[in-house]
Amino acid sequence: MEPHAFGEWVVIYKATAKVWGIVERTCSVCGHQERKDVAPLDGAAAYVLKFETNGGSRISDVYAPYDTKIDLSKYEPVKDGYRFTGWYLDRMLTEGVTSVRMTKNVTVYAGWRRTELPFIDVRGDDWFYDDVAYVYENGLMNGTSETTFSPYISTTRGMIVTILYRMEGKPAVFEACPFTDVKAGAYYERAIVWAAENGIVKGYGNGCFGPDDQITREQMAAILYRYAKNRGLDVSVGENTNILSYDDALDISEYAVPAMQWACGAQIIHGADGRLTPGAKATRAQVAAILHRFCENVLKP
Repeated sequence: MEPHAFGEWVVIYKATAKVWGIVERTCSVCGHQERKDVAPLDGAAAYVLKFETNGGSRISDVYAPYDTKIDLSKYEPVKDGYRFTGWYLDRMLTEGVTSVRMTKNVTVYAGWRRTELPFIDVRGDDWFYDDVAYVYENGLMNGTSETTFSPYISTTRGMIVTILYRMEGKPAVFEACPFTDVKAGAYYERAIVWAAENGIVKGYGNGCFGPDDQITREQMAAILYRYAKNRGLDVSVGENTNILSYDDALDISEYAVPAMQWACGAQIIHGADGRLTPGAKATRAQVAAILHRFCENVLKP
């Protein structure tokens, strides 16, 4: 791994006489960012609580002395067509919080749930309704038009990698794409470069990735498995998961066996009628369900 080459500190939030500031610098090699607090100009220990409302009504910053506990229930934004679901400490909305103690500058992020989905092909009694609502409300998947989600059509490999890239905040990439079939400037190009750099995707072994190929259930399990490992998450549940009870367990490709064991053990992928159908194309409804379970069962714990 190359050493970091950080640029100059950039002011994100300017320190004042009473309020702490924030500065940030970025590595020109890997894009890694570092932040640090800047003390108030007169030495007073006051901190700022910032509210990122994600499209909701604006809430003014709150300033408080060191170690002050702030009850977040007093601060609730509104957003047309959405119900506020609470505050989170991270942009991916995995770490819910009801109060914060001001020992540093803090930013909290608003979570939302759409009161009604705009898709005419997703009904309230569909098995995948909550899954589609989750991925749509959290910006993981969009509709195929303003009024349709197309739950029964398949999803491509390039789109799945792009979703994960968005979840990571679209980090900077610097390497050339290792796959010959990924067109420069394509919507998924940077996502695939990022995923390849981090060992999340490996391609077909012939220099190709197949970004427009329909993704299979075992391919999606493998990508999520590597993504979880790359983030340092616990994937040990797969070591004790027996999937031989499924009639088609032996149909799983060798490379995907650990990933499918993990996905079943973590309750991310479910079988139906005694089968896992590892080679079946994953529909958009299935992808929504898998992503929803992944966020709830793997990212949040």
